[in-house]
Amino acid sequence: MALLEVRKVSKRFGGVRALNDVDLDVEAGQLVGLIGPNGAGKTTLFHVISGVLRPDAGRIRFRGRDVTRCAPDAICHAGIARTFQVVKPFARLSVVENVAAACLFGRQRRAATGRLGRREAEARARELLEYGKLASKAEWPAGTLTLSERKRLEMVRALGTGPDLLLLDEVLAGLNSQETTEIAAIVRRLVDELRLAILLIEHDVRAVMALSHEMIVLNYGTVIARGDPVAVARDPAVVEAYLGDRRDSSRAGSPSGPTPAPEPSPDAGVPLLEVRDLSVSYGDLRVLWGISFAVRRGELVALIGPNGAGKSTALRAIAGLIPPETGTVTFEGASLTSRPAYTRLRRGLSLVPEGRRLFPAMTVEENLELGGVAAPPPAGLRAEMERVYQIFPILAERRRQLAGALSGGEQQMLALGMGLVSRPRLLMLDEPSLGLAPLVVDQLYEALARLKREGLTILLVEQQVFLALSLADRAYVVETGRVRREGTGRALLEDPHIQDHYLGAVTPAAP
Repeated sequence: MALLEVRKVSKRFGGVRALNDVDLDVEAGQLVGLIGPNGAGKTTLFHVISGVLRPDAGRIRFRGRDVTRCAPDAICHAGIARTFQVVKPFARLSVVENVAAACLFGRQRRAATGRLGRREAEARARELLEYGKLASKAEWPAGTLTLSERKRLEMVRALGTGPDLLLLDEVLAGLNSQETTEIAAIVRRLVDELRLAILLIEHDVRAVMALSHEMIVLNYGTVIARGDPVAVARDPAVVEAYLGDRRDSSRAGSPSGPTPAPEPSPDAGVPLLEVRDLSVSYGDLRVLWGISFAVRRGELVALIGPNGAGKSTALRAIAGLIPPETGTVTFEGASLTSRPAYTRLRRGLSLVPEGRRLFPAMTVEENLELGGVAAPPPAGLRAEMERVYQIFPILAERRRQLAGALSGGEQQMLALGMGLVSRPRLLMLDEPSLGLAPLVVDQLYEALARLKREGLTILLVEQQVFLALSLADRAYVVETGRVRREGTGRALLEDPHIQDHYLGAVTPAAP
């Protein structure tokens, strides 16, 4: 019997199935890596296992006991602890007090009273801080720690509850290579010395391969591969989940056949958009490290790279939604670096964000009207709305329907329409294919190919790498907040190293 048994677990959010008949086992002392592209359902699975969410179907057993509908505190006391993607220590408490609080309410017990006293909890906390290499900062306020130290504190605080199974959610995200190596060593030590079982979600696939005894891959809420990390990384279904289907990419831009992007001419002129040395942080989490790239008028340029690389952050910074720490954004020769977001939209720079961000209680037509309020198009809003209806006829049929009642594909079309009605000179798209069926993705890319032929300049962030590269004039590969590679879409489409940027080398690092 496995320590953790997940059987046929499913979870829906409205019409979206986040988990679909998921099965997995974790043995005592085993580290299992859980990977998958954005929206695959990984964190939802953690929420279900830890009791934050209840599944719609299926069973979860821990040490043979059914914990499917137990509350989070009961699951914690049973021996399952977890960390979260966004670490939030008790900032005003000391480091040792953060861990002692977990010890006080964890599984550790004193025979006489049934729980640890404060002194015992603090003593236990100081022992555990050694694992996180935080003993020297035990008295420091937790809010003064660096990101790497806060992530280590989060892990140690979870240890304070006395778990047999630890769920680690992206403990390496946002760290530099040295910090990643340090935390990976701590994770390995927890398995080797404490014999903890660990289920690890991580976008750094190289690190997961090096640490894991077994790797499981989720895509659209379904387990598509499991087993030896090297074999899983080579699995064609896994490569397709991360990069898209190379065969489908041959249809990009045309229902009748491929439309390869032309090689850009060397005298294409001054870039429409130029980003130079752009650095962005969320608090002390550095996401972009001085990236530079350009988009020429009439081009479709793709930003590709693994999850968590900073691609969406780049779009948000260009749109003025988050301030950069350093660097400049120049559009049509004018600096936008200090300008607010609404002025950038009025200058002709439009962002269609990931997740669509519609107004679900308003009709299709009302959403489109709102898309043109901040930056009224020169030809008039009604004319641009009719143009959107020509591009997406299904929206014309649904114009009186509430946006929240549309299918996922129709909602994405509406989001794209909202970005188009202001008649932008540069359209930025963030993961337009995310969570959509292949047929709908084909329809969207046919629309993008049409817009490109009409001369619209497009900056595209896309998880369907082969599809994006087949349509792109040029592309930049972003990894850990830096531009690692660039070239024409055609050249990168044939680049044998692209897969390594997503799934790492097929040989795991030495332990």
